Amino acid sequence: MTQLLSKLIDRGTLRSPAVARAMSQVDRGAFVAPEWASSSRAYEDHPLPIGYGQTISAPHMHATALELLSPQLRPGARVLDVGSAGSGYLTACFGMMVHPGGRVRGVEVVPELAARSLESLRQVVPQLLQDETISIESGNVLSGERPPFDAIHVGAAAEELPQDLVAKLAPGGRMVIPVGPHYGIQVLTVVDKAPFDTAAALGGAGRQWAGLEPHGPRAVQGPGEEGGVGEGAEWGGGIRVTKLMDVGYVPLMPRHGGAGEAGGHAE
Repeated sequence: MTQLLSKLIDRGTLRSPAVARAMSQVDRGAFVAPEWASSSRAYEDHPLPIGYGQTISAPHMHATALELLSPQLRPGARVLDVGSAGSGYLTACFGMMVHPGGRVRGVEVVPELAARSLESLRQVVPQLLQDETISIESGNVLSGERPPFDAIHVGAAAEELPQDLVAKLAPGGRMVIPVGPHYGIQVLTVVDKAPFDTAAALGGAGRQWAGLEPHGPRAVQGPGEEGGVGEGAEWGGGIRVTKLMDVGYVPLMPRHGGAGEAGGHAE
């Protein structure tokens, strides 16, 4: 794990001490599928299958998500982790960063993966489960009345930006989500809810993302716009949407295909 994190630091993916500390406290080997747990592949910078057609993301994507959300991941913050509860690794890192006083709700649509995630969390961060910093559930992320979230991470691809999830962001909150066609090339997308400052909102990552070409599918066009949108385009209601880079994630979809649902598949 130490060697893996050193490589991410050398590549410039892992930059902030808070993110490095959280990742160093969560052993990735405990969150991969059992057949990989004792293998060196658990610590390579590649995604790995975890069963049920799902994967645990490559470590550099975990680091990227944590760095992008780090301004919101402070003690006492409220976090929604959609789909990543399938492995539990990123859920645990979120819990480390918002403790004490914070809450991380992990949602996974596959019950078997949610149960495995809980087992891994009990082994690695039992205190975060005991004091209810972290909770894991299986089901539909849009069900039930919940408070707004300071940070939302979606570890699976949505074909269009889910307005219901955007609505769950607290003022000043941020969401990181891959948006694009299922089993195709998606775009890692950052959604900021006002109040925000463009440079400060990127939490020091602005230099890294500045040279990337933004993308503009219809899901992030404001009312009456035609064609693509520019970097940091307004999306109405004090929402800013920024497109960062091409990625490839498994689909975000409900277990039983209900319209309007957003069940969380694994990363």
